[in-house]
Amino acid sequence: MDAVNGLQLFLSAMENVYTEGRINRINELVAQSSSILIVAHRSPDGDAVGSSLGLYNALKEEGKQVDVWMPDDFAPNLKWIPGNNILRLYDGAEKEGNEVIKSADLIFCLDFNTLARTGGMAQMLTQSEAPKVLIDHHLNPDDVFEVQLSDTSASSTCEMVFNFLTHSDRANTLTGDAARCLYVGLVTDTGSFKYAVSSETHHVASELIAAGVDSTELHGLIFDVNSGDRLQLLGFALSEKMVHVPEKKSAYIALSAEDLARFNYKKGYTEGLVNWGLSIEGVQMAILASEKDGCVKISFRSKGDKDVNVIAKEYFGGGGHKNAAGARSDKGYAPTVEILKEIIEKHG
Repeated sequence: MDAVNGLQLFLSAMENVYTEGRINRINELVAQSSSILIVAHRSPDGDAVGSSLGLYNALKEEGKQVDVWMPDDFAPNLKWIPGNNILRLYDGAEKEGNEVIKSADLIFCLDFNTLARTGGMAQMLTQSEAPKVLIDHHLNPDDVFEVQLSDTSASSTCEMVFNFLTHSDRANTLTGDAARCLYVGLVTDTGSFKYAVSSETHHVASELIAAGVDSTELHGLIFDVNSGDRLQLLGFALSEKMVHVPEKKSAYIALSAEDLARFNYKKGYTEGLVNWGLSIEGVQMAILASEKDGCVKISFRSKGDKDVNVIAKEYFGGGGHKNAAGARSDKGYAPTVEILKEIIEKHG
C-alpha cells in the first residue's frame, strides 16, 4: 500500500468516528444545555487537563455556562494552562461538586472509558440523569454514554477534541487559549511526539501552532520545571531502584512511600519515569510501581506487539492502551512488587 492510499484509509477511519449523526446529536445537546459540566479522570495528566480546558475555552466562545471539575489535584507544571483558574477539584469540595453535578444538563466525559476512573465523583455521575458525551481514546468504553466519540488510534484526547471541534464547525473557537490547551495533551501523551504519532497527529499539531501555539515555549513550561528534589528522586530511582532483567527484555522500578518521602515527593515527580526503563537497549516492557495515597500505582509501557493493556487488566483490573497502561493495587507494596516479578517472568 502506498503512502497516499494509507493516509486516505486513515482519514476515512477517522471520519467513521466523527459521523454526522454523532456530531449532530452533540450539537443538539450543546444547544439545548444551559449548564455544561466537563470532567476527567482522577490523577489527571496533561491530556486530561488539556482536553478539558481546551473544550472549555472553545465552548465559552459560544457563550455557554461551563464548569470544569477534576476528581483530585494535578502536577504543578500544568497549573499555567489557560482556564486553570476556573478548574475545581472535587477532593475537599465534595458538597459543592455534588451540587454542580446535580445541576448539569450535559456532561462531557474526557480521557476515561469508565465512570469508575473519576474516583469519588463516580457515584454522583452515575446517578445523574444528564446526557453524557464521551470523548476518549482508551479501549472498551462503558455503555453509559449517550454519545461516544471513541478512537483508540488517536494519540490523545486532545487530538480528538480538536477533531470534534473541526467536524462540528467550531474551528473558529480554536483561539490561542484553546489551542495552547490542546497542544499540551498532544505533546505529553506522545512523549514529545515519540509515541503513538500518525500523520494526522502532526497535522493537528501544525494547525494548533498556526492558531497561536509557541511550541518551544510550551515545551519549556511543561518539561523545564524540575526541582532539585525531583532530580534527586530520578537519580535515586535509576541508580538504586531500577531492576533490568535482560533475559526477559524487561525493566522495573518500585518506589515505596518511604522512598518518595525521602525526596519530599509532590504530584508529578514520577511523571515519565517509567519511560527510562523502556529506553534501555533491548527492553520491550517497563513497569513503574510507586506507593502513593494508600495504594500502589502502576504504570506499564511496552514496544511493538507487547500488549500491556491485557497484562494490567489481568493482574490488577487496570487498562489503557496496547503499549501504555495503568493500574492500582491495594495489596500492599511488597506483595505488589512480587506480582511485578511474576509478570516479568511470565510475560517478559
